[in-house]
Amino acid sequence: MIWPILGTALTLTAATIANANEHGCVEDTLPQLNVPHCDNGHATATIDKRLGTLEADFPQAYVGLCYTDTTLELIFEAQKETSYLVNDTFVNNDPIWMKTVMEAFIATGDHDPTEYLEFEVAPNNVIWTGMIHNPNKDFTSKATAFIDDWETYPITSVTTKDVGSQTWKSLVSLPLTMFNVEKPEGTVWRMNFFRTYYADETSDQEYGAWNPNKLISFHQTPCFGKVQFAGLAADSSKTDDSASVVALMAAVRIPCHGAWNPNKLISFHQTPCFGKVQFAGLAADSSKTDDSAAGDATDISKADDSAAGEATDSNDNDWGLSPANSATTNWSSALALLCMGMYSTMAA
Repeated sequence: MIWPILGTALTLTAATIANANEHGCVEDTLPQLNVPHCDNGHATATIDKRLGTLEADFPQAYVGLCYTDTTLELIFEAQKETSYLVNDTFVNNDPIWMKTVMEAFIATGDHDPTEYLEFEVAPNNVIWTGMIHNPNKDFTSKATAFIDDWETYPITSVTTKDVGSQTWKSLVSLPLTMFNVEKPEGTVWRMNFFRTYYADETSDQEYGAWNPNKLISFHQTPCFGKVQFAGLAADSSKTDDSASVVALMAAVRIPCHGAWNPNKLISFHQTPCFGKVQFAGLAADSSKTDDSAAGDATDISKADDSAAGEATDSNDNDWGLSPANSATTNWSSALALLCMGMYSTMAA
């Protein structure tokens, strides 16, 4: 049995097919895409396979992808469009997926995601945008956080249609900040792309995908393809768990409106002030992360507010800290924010 994956014919053995789950997707046949910076062109994913049958006889659509220093750019283009069917009463975040749309499901990281962005656009430029929580990876349990704050999330879409050539096209720009990413180059994400289609107003809705599944469900995340952003490879020495372990400053007492790494603005949300967390690998010496070893001691050089918050530095920003005098332990921004909020609430 031969399946074409991005122009490369892959022969699937009987054992490989037997290992496929109910959705029909297997790890070693996921499509892959290498996405360049927009200065160097774009990569293209083809939507031409049907959900359910997996047959490559679906009206073709294409999704071009590239990235800039601040955005992820997508170019949706649908071919052989005959109905352009939309509900003219729908506005952004109404259920436009019930009619004609093209969609992108986007998750950071190379694992089967449980959280991802779902973006949809219709031929009349109405969009649907939400962050999906799909803990079972099959949509049997789910939650959606709609995105409709266009100032915080400056998403743009420009959509045109050409009835004469039976096409419609949408140019979409998504800010990288909505993925909590500054520079995607060198990383692998998981994505899938879809199109819904009506031959005419009386026909049933049809479903196509870049990487389809047997269940006629867009939310089977093990079927998401792999997208590599072109760029310099990450320095593995900086993420080698065996080279360092977590040193938790668990005994630091934080009063109301205090912080592990404070700033001058009395704001918990100054992200340049977040400390860094390094998660140790399994081979790490457990004695180095034993809270009892830390006791009630405070590392003054890393947590002394008078040294970090009051010092005057010509390079300081409004929040009062420069990279040189930020907390130096390897902590993550998310955990630092959680700790600040938790301790402040307890103290209050």
